[in-house]
Amino acid sequence: MKQNLIPVILGFSILVMVSGCLQSPKAEVQVINMTVDASGWNPDIFVLKKGVPVQWNINVKELTNCNKEIIVRDYGLDINLKSGENIVKFTPNNTGAIRWACWMNMIPGTFIVVNDPKNADEVANVTASGLPVKMSKMK
Repeated sequence: MKQNLIPVILGFSILVMVSGCLQSPKAEVQVINMTVDASGWNPDIFVLKKGVPVQWNINVKELTNCNKEIIVRDYGLDINLKSGENIVKFTPNNTGAIRWACWMNMIPGTFIVVNDPKNADEVANVTASGLPVKMSKMK
């Protein structure tokens, strides 16, 4: 009886080890959170790592005619918001400043996409070259 169990136990052990090796490590995801109210988005600028999937949690507290839709042209996203929690998933595949806005293009936002978000120089270079001028700063 013991002789019959040894191959079974050995086979099971090998199967467990192989299946453990075949499992992919937990995928890295960037989670960003934003609140929407009658004044717009908060925050409206996010630093993201190129090539890493993003889960954009959008909490809509006040829905207006202007803030009801977000368009991210570079990613082909047209997000129709509803009151409460909205979740949008995408992967930033190019570095640079990716602009987005409400459907009327009056409430802007920006994704600063870099290779290494911990590299302050890279973030500063993309930020300096890509942030839109806000209307309040033009006065």
